[in-house]
Amino acid sequence: MKAWVTLRGVKISGLVMGMACAGVLCSACPATVAAPSGLDVIARNLSPPPGHALLYVIRPEFMGQAVRFDVLVNGTWIGATGGFRYLFTYLRPGHYLIQSRAENVAELRLTVRAGQIYFVEQRPRMGIFMPGNDLVLMPEAVGRRKMRLCSLSGAMPREVLAYAQRLGHAGTGHAGAGHASPGAAPNGGPGAGVEGRGAPPQDAPPGAKGGGAKDRQAPPEDPRQASPGAPPPPSESF
Repeated sequence: MKAWVTLRGVKISGLVMGMACAGVLCSACPATVAAPSGLDVIARNLSPPPGHALLYVIRPEFMGQAVRFDVLVNGTWIGATGGFRYLFTYLRPGHYLIQSRAENVAELRLTVRAGQIYFVEQRPRMGIFMPGNDLVLMPEAVGRRKMRLCSLSGAMPREVLAYAQRLGHAGTGHAGAGHASPGAAPNGGPGAGVEGRGAPPQDAPPGAKGGGAKDRQAPPEDPRQASPGAPPPPSESF
């Protein structure tokens, strides 16, 4: 027998009400694990490698924090966020379509230039069965302020995290003064302290060499065919 609850004159199914309560209880559960703290300090202070731009995607919101939002650039998975998480990737100059998958698929078209840092915010909003979201490009000052509320997502391609770790290990890529606390690399390797600012190493960032199969990073359930580090093919230009 189905139970019903009357709330302000509106009959609500007990099943629906139970699902809503479960959602509230789970709202404190993170959707993605955080990367090691030492890597977080390195990642939030990176500089764009030569010939590339740096993109940060930030989600500084409590709403729907237990729901994972997957992020794609030109169809390639670059990571996922929960509430108060951020991620990053490197891009060659060109045109890109950034997508954030929640209940809806939010889209933002962005043209990037080498040497620039871009901050895009995922803004959760009410949905029917789960949160929806919008993507908003922010000025760097605003983006950095909001990024202070977040920690680096551990749901990112391993080679991108490893590349950032190498930058910190070499003492490069740091955009400001200070020290990074020790932290383990994603593969369990040693952490790296960071001090001062220097030029990134000359090896190309992950995914920046083209759209070959070995460069693709997509979650197993959602393989894609483009590399975020490569300029989009003519059919994707906008």
